[in-house]
Amino acid sequence: MTPMQFFPNVPNSQGFVDVRLIERMWMDRFKWLKSEVEDGREDMTIFALVLHPDTSGMAHVIGMIQRFLTWIKSFGDEVEFCTYEQIATEFARKNKIS
Repeated sequence: MTPMQFFPNVPNSQGFVDVRLIERMWMDRFKWLKSEVEDGREDMTIFALVLHPDTSGMAHVIGMIQRFLTWIKSFGDEVEFCTYEQIATEFARKNKIS
């Protein structure tokens, strides 16, 4: 949230960071995770996307999220979209957690 929103009274506010920079960071992280899977280090690889409600509804952020999700979807069946509940259930099943 903090790179996408300016907080004038907060000393560590980064101001408005260009969303294309954040989008590129997300893409780079995804590509790295994908390369880990391709190199055989696949157990349960998760790219978690958490969006703060104060920021996610801003027009410039909505456009970035739409572009990013369109890009992710271009990987087809290599990508599976899950809720956090689904991820937790699968993790518990694989790790015998009740």
